[in-house]
Amino acid sequence: ADSVDVELVLVDVLVTGKGGDPVLELTRDDFQLFEDGKPVEIEQFSVIADVGGQRSTMTTTVAGGDTYALDDIEMPPAHVVVFVDDLNLGSGSRKRVFDQLHKSLKANLRPQDLVMVASYRGIVETELPFTTDRKALKTALMGMTNLDSQAVTASLGEDRILQLIEERHRQEIQPGGFTSGDPCVDLGFIARTHAEQVHGRVLRSTSELSTFVKSLAGFPGRKTLLHVSDGIPLIAGIEAYSYAIELCDGSGFNKGVPGAVDTQQMGSGRYTRWDPTTAWAELTQFDSSDEFNELTADANTYQVSIYAVQAAGMGGRQRGEVDRAITSQETATTAWLNSQDPLFMMSDETGGEAILNTNQFEPAFADMVEETRQGYQLAFSPPKPSDGKLHKLRVKVDRPGVDVRYRNSYRRKTNEERIGDAVLSALFHDLQENPLNARLEVAKTDPVTKN
Repeated sequence: ADSVDVELVLVDVLVTGKGGDPVLELTRDDFQLFEDGKPVEIEQFSVIADVGGQRSTMTTTVAGGDTYALDDIEMPPAHVVVFVDDLNLGSGSRKRVFDQLHKSLKANLRPQDLVMVASYRGIVETELPFTTDRKALKTALMGMTNLDSQAVTASLGEDRILQLIEERHRQEIQPGGFTSGDPCVDLGFIARTHAEQVHGRVLRSTSELSTFVKSLAGFPGRKTLLHVSDGIPLIAGIEAYSYAIELCDGSGFNKGVPGAVDTQQMGSGRYTRWDPTTAWAELTQFDSSDEFNELTADANTYQVSIYAVQAAGMGGRQRGEVDRAITSQETATTAWLNSQDPLFMMSDETGGEAILNTNQFEPAFADMVEETRQGYQLAFSPPKPSDGKLHKLRVKVDRPGVDVRYRNSYRRKTNEERIGDAVLSALFHDLQENPLNARLEVAKTDPVTKN
């Protein structure tokens, strides 16, 4: 007998209408799918409609036009991961967000749905493996309300940086102050040192999160990862650079920022003065966009949708937030949006949603759970052999006034990469498959005959 292997790329699509309600009456003809800008044939089209949480209906249409309808089928368990970024999460918002998260999960998860809790404190640790035990889930979440010591240290450093710049600058411009007489001579060094430290932390956190995402490869179907933080800087140190530039390039002086000067009008300094006019270009070396793109590519490979919640909420002070009392609103806004950009990226690229600028998280958490069991799935055969490269996806829906969410890319990993990720699943989650009952035996060899 001959056998044929068919590889399909699956694209989960959520279509919502006015008010965020799911739109579930669309057909295969309402969708167009593109890979790298070129149309591809939707070889299999499925719509899954939840009918009460326990059972579901699924309608599947294949490329030839045949439609198969299954009613009253048992829904597979959802896989929900709560990932707590401890090093980017302050103390003020923890209890509020975890209280609401527990209430929402308890009310909206089905008995068979699985939840995991993981944390990042320099390394990723599993606080609670996948379980249906809701009491254990509550215990794990409430255990995350305490601030980690490393997070305290990082928080003190970031909260202090703008005060340090302001004090160092003010010390120079006051009579009888520091002897150099140049208020901007050290500010660039302070900002750059701070940016290097923060950038290192961001690179480590994205690398660890990417490794963890790959470890979910062994779990079937779509996975939902709720990323909890107060925000992550996309460009490390932008608040320090922005404030230092504002104090020294004349823009702050023109806006009336206390102590601001224009170094271009000061003549030559005692030392080689930091040039604020070129500092924005210097900031590009602390941009982590590439790392976040790699992270979302890994998530998309294994059907992991990221929902990123900014726990600081509305009106709260996040860890490392710019002190609006000593800088301009423009700098404060730049820093705030910079902390939200990675949350948008992770969510938008993977078909999830960013939960921002709110203190009422429960409705968004409830929607997140509902979206695990409603929507569409498109499948197509990739036109090229596996090349390990990132390919962009685009979905068009022939229905005005709807919002469409889906993963924006996919990467077809090589067999070696998939084996490596399967090993991660085994190491992280003790998840193993061995249908051939293969064993590894270690025996001594004869040093002479090598037998």
